This record gives sequence, C-alpha cells and structure tokens, in this order.
Amino acid sequence: MVVICTDGLPTDGDGGGYGAFGEAVRAELDGLPVRLTVRLCTSDDDVVEYWNNIDAALEHVSVDVLDDLESEAREVRRFQPWLTYGQPLHRLREFGAAWHVFDLLDERPLHEEEAAQLAEKLVGELPDPYADSFYKTLGAAVRRAPKTFDALTRRAQPVIDTSAFPGAPFSLYHFLRRQAYGISSFLFLVFVFWYLATQV
Repeated sequence: MVVICTDGLPTDGDGGGYGAFGEAVRAELDGLPVRLTVRLCTSDDDVVEYWNNIDAALEHVSVDVLDDLESEAREVRRFQPWLTYGQPLHRLREFGAAWHVFDLLDERPLHEEEAAQLAEKLVGELPDPYADSFYKTLGAAVRRAPKTFDALTRRAQPVIDTSAFPGAPFSLYHFLRRQAYGISSFLFLVFVFWYLATQV
C-alpha cells in the first residue's frame, strides 16, 4: 500500500513531469498487488482534475483519489444516496483499506450484493440480500448502530437509509423525501401544492 498526501502536482527537478508521473507509476506498479491512495489536501480544480485523470488512466493499478470529507461525501451521495458517508469510513479509505467496494463508492451505484456486503461491514451480520428477512434485519441493525456525522446535512444520521437501499421495497413517502433532498423545502412544498391542485 502506498499513500500519497499532496496539495499539488508532481514535478521533476525542472518543474515539469506531470505526464511522466503516470508513466512512472504504471511502469513500477502495473501488475503488482499494490494499492495507491492519493489523499488530496486541496480543492484546487486543476490539482483535483489531474489526480482524477491519473486514476482513470491507470487501469491496471488500484488507485483511489480522495478529496476532503465534505467533497467526498458529496461524490459518494451521487451514487449511494442510501449511505451516510462519515468520517470513520473516510478515514478507512484514506489509510488505504484494501477492499474493491471502497473504490466504487464514488464511481457508480453499488449492485445489491455489493451494497449488502458494505452494509454488513457497517452494521454487522446480515442474511442473504435476497432473503425475505433481509430488509427487516437491516432496519433493526441500523437502529442499533451508532449514528454518524453527515458532512452534508451537518448532523448525526443513521449510517444507512434503509428506504433508499438498493432493492428496498418502494415507499412513496421516502421517494418524495429523497426528491426534496438538495432543494429548498419551500420550492418542494410549492410543487406538491401545485401538483395536488392540478389533480382536482
């Protein structure tokens, strides 16, 4: 495992070398069981873009590029709206915890099996995700688990929103609540009243 903490771009002694770094990493680590975690200590757009491009370019090297907690939580929320991405999970990733599902959190929605594996690591043993008792057991485990601080809402939340979990039974209430996330309550209420008025 290699962890790089940086607030800039890699350079050689002459101030160049941006492209050479990716080639050097590929030459040294390609095919080896090595994991590279890049912890960004800046929000500079050029730096973030550079390291994300390195992540995308190094197909055969396990690379995970991490922003600060709030930025990473925002990226994870796009793909995993059911997960409260808190500091404990962020620290695990920063210190290079080697598990492929961690790499996927900010890249694509997890499949039901992957989400169930992550949930089991967060709240304890769970039945098969296709078992009838899975969602009931998951709900009970989430209620027993300690809440985690959500960097986006700035308050303690359950680590998993079971209503938004992949494959969860549909609930109109939770669907509407998720739609309201990110827009003001006032605009959401205006929309609801308008919709109800047009249905009469």
